[in-house]
Amino acid sequence: MSKRSERAGLEPGWLMSGVRDEVGIDYMLTVDPPDHTRLRKLVTRAFTPQQIEALRPRTRQLADRFADDVLALETPELIEGFAARVPIAVICELLGVPLDDRDRFRWASEQIVSPVAGSDREEAYVWMSGYLAELITAKRADPGQDLLSALADDTVEDRLSETELVGMAFLLLIAGYETTANLIGAVLLGVAQQPYLFKMLRADPGLVPTAVEEFLRLDGPVLTATERFATEDMRVGEVPVRRGDMLLVSLAAADRDPARFEEPDSSASAGRPAISPSATASTTVSAPRWPGWRPRSRSPRCWNASRVSNWRWTRATWSGLRGC
Repeated sequence: MSKRSERAGLEPGWLMSGVRDEVGIDYMLTVDPPDHTRLRKLVTRAFTPQQIEALRPRTRQLADRFADDVLALETPELIEGFAARVPIAVICELLGVPLDDRDRFRWASEQIVSPVAGSDREEAYVWMSGYLAELITAKRADPGQDLLSALADDTVEDRLSETELVGMAFLLLIAGYETTANLIGAVLLGVAQQPYLFKMLRADPGLVPTAVEEFLRLDGPVLTATERFATEDMRVGEVPVRRGDMLLVSLAAADRDPARFEEPDSSASAGRPAISPSATASTTVSAPRWPGWRPRSRSPRCWNASRVSNWRWTRATWSGLRGC
């Protein structure tokens, strides 16, 4: 399997929208091993647990400030005023974006993650790629304590190229902004709809980490993993997969797998240990589901296959996505 559609006999960039299409930059979501392995290793070297933990005080400070700003309003705007402001502020801290550039950076970020494409998005991609390239040059000349300076360190033997650094910064932006904002929004909505849960968490803050995991499971911001394409004919359990078919891991299905969770559709944050969502519980092979459909050209077909927790494939259904 490959993330590159052209390796499966399809047109290049099939379904791979975003950075690669707009500015021609590959990054970890669009490359296969060994390129992916190398990139991940280099990033892990700079993105250590200790460095992440060191961000906690500043992140808490930012969150407290934005919460105070929102609560001071007569009619608080929780999404725009808090959920969206926290992640972009933290990303700016991670990348070492100067304070004077942050408004423009946020504007471009919002255009890039917007589900509706337009001229503003194209402008944002061009501006952001140029801005990040200039920022990387500045970090190499005068490094700071931020992640981008660590990644741009040219004193190590194996380092990221400028193009790879821009791609990595885009990945942090795409993976960290909208997903985090949506999770915060889901948590705010969830506690508003479940007053008992809000009271319980206030009475015992030690339950908060478990509650966050449950919100990730029940209403996570990412429904599927990055698509893969079959580069040769194969079988997934009892399902035949042809070269060129798209395979899509359904994280949402995994998070509600009855073989993994006793009450998959209900929150049990008070009585269940924190569970990190896993993509191994369910895998989807995506394609149109309407009867009699036949592809006009060489494009992916779709099915849905469910995998249980003992790692054996047990069933395949025709309840895949309505379109690829």
